[in-house]
Amino acid sequence: MKLMSMVLKILPKEANNNYQGSKIAVYGSILFTALMFFRGYMHLFEAEYAANSIAHFIIFEVSNTNPNTLLYLLFGLWGLEQMILTLFSSIVLIQYRNLIPLNLFLWIIEWLFRPLLVANLYPIGEEYFTGITPGKMGTPYVVVFLMLMLFLSLRKQKNSQ
Repeated sequence: MKLMSMVLKILPKEANNNYQGSKIAVYGSILFTALMFFRGYMHLFEAEYAANSIAHFIIFEVSNTNPNTLLYLLFGLWGLEQMILTLFSSIVLIQYRNLIPLNLFLWIIEWLFRPLLVANLYPIGEEYFTGITPGKMGTPYVVVFLMLMLFLSLRKQKNSQ
């Protein structure tokens, strides 16, 4: 696949529902969007449970100020960001399917930059956790899945004109 052709599929001149990639990438995007909705919901509305039981953050000892409150606030903000991305993904899947490659590309950037950039800018030691976080454990698998879906979304279906 030529580079310019690939760029035009990721950044089309017009947003429409004329998607020509693999249906597997559509179904994979639906599945991934559902997972991201659940993830965003948990971080936004169940921040305490998400932080302590799922992400395995320790519960900080409360003194004059409660540092756990700040942690839950940050989890809530992160959940809101995830819900906004999920809303965008849902709109793409319903109304603008030719943007599926762009949507997958943006998710790949988000999943790659979080461990490669953010985790290195603001490293958190193991002493802050009681176990491994699902995001840390699952990142390599999610990135491979998203790259496969992106590749499939860029390939033209055999039966399309």
